[in-house]
Amino acid sequence: PLLHALLQRLLLAVLLLWGVSVLIFAAVNALPGDYAAAALGQQATPEVIASIRQSLGLDKPLLTRYLSWLWQLLQGNFGISWAGRQPVESQLWSRLENSLWLAGCAALLAIPLALAGGLLAVRYVQRLPDRLINLLSLITLSLPEFFIGYLLIMLLVVHGGVATFPSTLYDDMRWSERLSAMALPVLTLSIAVVANMLRSARSALMS
Repeated sequence: PLLHALLQRLLLAVLLLWGVSVLIFAAVNALPGDYAAAALGQQATPEVIASIRQSLGLDKPLLTRYLSWLWQLLQGNFGISWAGRQPVESQLWSRLENSLWLAGCAALLAIPLALAGGLLAVRYVQRLPDRLINLLSLITLSLPEFFIGYLLIMLLVVHGGVATFPSTLYDDMRWSERLSAMALPVLTLSIAVVANMLRSARSALMS
């Protein structure tokens, strides 16, 4: 049953990603204007525009372009970024590393807090600590993530001066500099998710 459920969810995720790709591809192609003409500017000649359209495959039918893009995607070829003139996968992986760092640090902070809060709420169920934890988690759930970020910037950067803003990461940063730069986004993400995790941990421990 567990394997069947996992396979079913995996199949649904694949179908969802495929449906989203079809919608985005169709929506982008439905936008007015011509990408080649817009990228080259008003001084471009029709011959140059036609050459760029041919090199990008824009002169082919929509279905042919989508199937070609999907086939290359399945082979791991994400194409070339027109803005950066670099392979998309190289730009993607460099940014994915920072995202994984952010998610990992946020999980290391949020999971122990959620478990500790859940244990404390269950230990003092229907008493003051439990009610305070429920109140704080409810308030946190009602706040948008960007508002939490604004509050942390005001408290830790403007008034406290203990966090780095803006949070920019570089390849040659030292560990201490990287952790300092990630402190603000990690706190923002942790606070945003710890309330849900705390309520789930409390419910699981109560049952």
